[in-house]
Amino acid sequence: MSLATAARTSITHLGHPRSAAQLPDGVRTIAATLTEAGLPAEALDSADVVIWTKLALAGPMGPVTALLRRTVADVISNEHALALVTEMFDEIVAVGHATAVPLQRDGAWAHAEETWRAVGPHTTSMAADVLARRRTEIDAFCGEVARIGAAAGVQTPVNRAVWQALKAVEATYDRAL
Repeated sequence: MSLATAARTSITHLGHPRSAAQLPDGVRTIAATLTEAGLPAEALDSADVVIWTKLALAGPMGPVTALLRRTVADVISNEHALALVTEMFDEIVAVGHATAVPLQRDGAWAHAEETWRAVGPHTTSMAADVLARRRTEIDAFCGEVARIGAAAGVQTPVNRAVWQALKAVEATYDRAL
């Protein structure tokens, strides 16, 4: 992607360090400098909403495309696969809410759908890892959602099941079909 394309299609979000009570002025300065250089950036009082929005976008789609060994377009055009993605998405939003992240479900879903439709027949990095028989990031996606959910008292049965299923797939890489 060229700098010109990145400047039109992406934005970098910066938040305060976890050790800081509020956003330091230096973070605002960095955001302004990046924006002036043609790389749009925004300083946020809390980056948690941005982080959880990205998790809600990638957290269900990467694992489902990996498990099914299909592209994003394949998943969103299949009612059963999309239902699985939707349930995982809703669990992620519920865990976010339980950990005090004010994620707006409908806005995050609209963003995710728009992104998924725009990428079309894209192979996610997690699906590419499965196809190449490499270890995936499933522990950091569904595994972490399940762990945080359990700690917060939120049930995450679909994320837990997909996590376990993909771990089972990884465990069979050394065996022929």
